[in-house]
Amino acid sequence: MKQLLFRCLLACLTIGFTWGPALAEDKAKIAKERAEIRSMRDQALAAIYRQKPELKAKVAAAPGYAVFTDYGVTIFFVGGAGGSGIAVNKRNRKETFMNMGQASAGLGLGVKDVRLLLIFKTQQSFDYFVEHGWEFGGGGTAAVSVAEKGASAAAGGDFGEQVEKYGLAKNGLMFETTLTGTKYWRSSSLN
Repeated sequence: MKQLLFRCLLACLTIGFTWGPALAEDKAKIAKERAEIRSMRDQALAAIYRQKPELKAKVAAAPGYAVFTDYGVTIFFVGGAGGSGIAVNKRNRKETFMNMGQASAGLGLGVKDVRLLLIFKTQQSFDYFVEHGWEFGGGGTAAVSVAEKGASAAAGGDFGEQVEKYGLAKNGLMFETTLTGTKYWRSSSLN
């Protein structure tokens, strides 16, 4: 009996020593990814406010906002994009890390690196976005930016009465007229 107990204890210690560093590495990786997304948000907001200073007051007055990276490629008639971001509930200051993906069909050619700002007009729309994600359809993009020249503003749009969407091209060139479908969802690994 003592020998069985000793073996069980030894097995538990072996597993602990093996999995412990792996769990610590996972926590460090998650912390690093969260920090990178927060940094992207801060840099994106600063750049957007330089281009459209009036948006700072809108974000300050909103119940919540979200900022995303949007990297994409369009080659002739098909394209796709993806990114990550953060949604901030202004009421309780809770941050929710999220992902986004996009598919497009239509005439286009190029690569884009865009920062998106979503400003929610109601707490209900923000809560729904964070809990259920959203899908948007339709629309087009025309964004031009050259790396040496810095960022340039892209078009902003209003999705109904609930949320305003603004984009800021960071690097790259993109001309397209497309029908797009964009989906936003909570990150399972960062929350």
